[in-house]
Amino acid sequence: MFKEAINDLNVCVELRRLAEKEKLDVSEVVEELSKLSLGELLKLGSNFRRFPLGCDLVEVGVGCCASDLSVEQLIEYSILCDILGASIHVCAYAYADVAEKHGIDGVELLKMVREVTSVPMDIDHFGEYGPMRFPEEITSCYGLCYLKGGYKQCPKGRIHKRLKEKEKKCKNPEEWIKLVSVVSCNVIAVQGGEVHAASFNEMKKVADLARKLNKGVAAIMYAGDGYEDVIEGITAASKLNADVIFIEGGPFAKDLLSFVKAVVAARILCKGKVIGTNGAYEDQLRLGLRAGLNCVLTGFANNHHGYMTGFSPGTARRGMFGLPRVIRIIREEIRSSWVNIPAQRRELEGIAKAVKIVGEDKIYPNKFAWTSIGDAHWFNISKSPIYTGIKTADVTKTDFECEKLALLGGRYIAWILAEKADEVIVSDADEWVEAITVKTLLEKGINAVRSNGDDEFAAKNSDVAVITSVFPEICISILKKVPNAVVLI
Repeated sequence: MFKEAINDLNVCVELRRLAEKEKLDVSEVVEELSKLSLGELLKLGSNFRRFPLGCDLVEVGVGCCASDLSVEQLIEYSILCDILGASIHVCAYAYADVAEKHGIDGVELLKMVREVTSVPMDIDHFGEYGPMRFPEEITSCYGLCYLKGGYKQCPKGRIHKRLKEKEKKCKNPEEWIKLVSVVSCNVIAVQGGEVHAASFNEMKKVADLARKLNKGVAAIMYAGDGYEDVIEGITAASKLNADVIFIEGGPFAKDLLSFVKAVVAARILCKGKVIGTNGAYEDQLRLGLRAGLNCVLTGFANNHHGYMTGFSPGTARRGMFGLPRVIRIIREEIRSSWVNIPAQRRELEGIAKAVKIVGEDKIYPNKFAWTSIGDAHWFNISKSPIYTGIKTADVTKTDFECEKLALLGGRYIAWILAEKADEVIVSDADEWVEAITVKTLLEKGINAVRSNGDDEFAAKNSDVAVITSVFPEICISILKKVPNAVVLI
């Protein structure tokens, strides 16, 4: 099936079904992927990024913080990310350090950032007591491992030194998580990196707290040897019930092939369909994007993600401002005719509108037929201010109940609206999107037919035509052909 799936999206669907039912064994998946060439891996991973097999949005997450920044800098960097529509990556220890130097509580600093931003935020370096705390030799580290390459552990043997007594003084760990959308949990300890990460048991406690507070969970793992390390990492992510998987390459990937293989394995198996990297040399990043990455962590100068992603041995050092480089690399490797690359506020607002229209109770992780409506991005965005601030038409009061309904656009909104009519005609410019939408609706017992991308035909042969896109320019383009169509936004 893996060989066939390289050139057949229908076989990819069958593999995805097995993954959704947790009937794909991680070891067997990695074993099969090990038989494929680099070119085959790239094609297969790219297939699994396509709607509705995986997430086809490509975004950047940005570390705006570092222990030696001022409060003003941290807030200003965060505002810039908000304007760009880039998710904010919160290194909890850095927030705690900056706040401490300025005589305020760390969670108050996080609130200050949240008050002036609306994009999703994920929090990392968070332990069972709250923000992890590290000695200055770690917080000011200039990244020898990335600069020289070839390490499996911290070359100075100092990660994961923690100031546990300081951590225990945190009185409000839940308040930190309430302010963010996603909590990142590092599972590298189970891959043999006990020196480099907190224990899995501690990360499980953090993940359970995130779930209790109705937040998303991300798992961070090494690419490592591309085999046992991948099996152990993805298995641990599954035990955390992770929505998102981040794969670290850089010096912690044996070679390019191991990194790509890890990306593709996660691409196929990840519950929430969102795969990112928190660290990857430039060549790893370029191939990883082709293989299915759809989230890249980078950072401002002094933030460690600022040099961990997009640079190469000899240039990857603390102080590098990685965001511009990562954006350039993404644009050079990914092409799209319908969304910004990487995603910007337009895309985040579009997803927020989609969730408003569909309803939070119907989106991921809830199932629709063999999969879910949306992916982990939909869930994460629904837990951020950008969602609460979105205004849309009240779809529940719009009378779509009719004998024949034309759905102009075949993505997830169409799946939900299709339940309102006796018969639907689906029209989408993408032949695959139209075909898989109709097939999925038929599985749900909904009488659906294709129009082969002919919006005007679909509208003429229906009682009501609805444009299901949440992007204004696409709606305007369709309205020129079908002026009487209902627009949802």
